[in-house]
Amino acid sequence: MEEWLIENKDWFVPFATLLCAAFGGWWAGRKRIGIEVLSKNRQEWIKEVRLCTSKIDSFVASFYLEFTHEHTKDIEISFDFFPKKTKEMYDLMTYLKLLLNPNEDKSKKVIDCLNIISSEINNCYGLTPALFGADNDQNKIIEQIRNANIESKKMTYLISDILKEEWEKVKKGK
Repeated sequence: MEEWLIENKDWFVPFATLLCAAFGGWWAGRKRIGIEVLSKNRQEWIKEVRLCTSKIDSFVASFYLEFTHEHTKDIEISFDFFPKKTKEMYDLMTYLKLLLNPNEDKSKKVIDCLNIISSEINNCYGLTPALFGADNDQNKIIEQIRNANIESKKMTYLISDILKEEWEKVKKGK
């Protein structure tokens, strides 16, 4: 075998080098394509999470403004806004929960915020316009919506932090 290598070294060494380079190029290219696909998927995930978060926060903020606006005299007019958007918000909240990893601490905190928002909004359903008559009932609703709004702001902050970390991963090609 040694004699054969010595006799054929003029063509065998370049051939072996070419073969190693080809394999190395293939291996590196395969890994690069995997990273590009992962980065693209992560960018799409970031976009979806950002969109859901902004819609949920927008809903809660507009709901809060609708009920706390100083010109709102008749709670029944304000209550018309409530059922029309609530289902859409719950759908978005469920979708956002599914996009998050429930095993990560920050995601758990976001899910907790979403659960509190949902609970506060659900509590408003028990105080229907037919039950209003005292300012106390309206104050209960405003307090619950205020709590939902506070949790929505916490959720938005936590999501911003999660998205920043994910974007850093995209930039580093992880």
